Amino acid sequence: MDNNDLPPNDKKWNLYSSKKIFLPTILILLYLTILFVPISLEQESHLLVFFGRFHPLVLHFPIVLILITTGFILMGFFNPNFNKPIIIRSLLWASVFFSFITIVAGFLLFIAEAYSGDMVNNHLDGALITGISISVCLIIYESNLHQKLKGGFVFTCFLD
Repeated sequence: MDNNDLPPNDKKWNLYSSKKIFLPTILILLYLTILFVPISLEQESHLLVFFGRFHPLVLHFPIVLILITTGFILMGFFNPNFNKPIIIRSLLWASVFFSFITIVAGFLLFIAEAYSGDMVNNHLDGALITGISISVCLIIYESNLHQKLKGGFVFTCFLD
């Protein structure tokens, strides 16, 4: 790992690092609360349908970001000169952000168009598990970066 890319280990970095872990933790809690939100509307909302229709458009972007992140991490394992934490952090943060947008858009489409059935419920559960996994992966990477450790087995399993 390139030590020039790592922040200094002091109290200011500890405060900064705790802020970096705060947002993914909030997103995990939001994903868990989606399970308890009512899943039907009494009247159709055209605004929810409008935003929900963006789900297929933004769906593949977090998938590609996670695949690129996995590629960068694997290349960093095999070639230490290629390991750049700033690239991996940027890709992970973008993955967390766009997976949140994708999950919210899919959930809006789910409740606004009254989709039902086991396949749709499994799709929602899979999306929530994926969003939680990406957020946990970011928390693990940020804490490992703070401790100047490489990503371990658990991090790689969550990422894949």
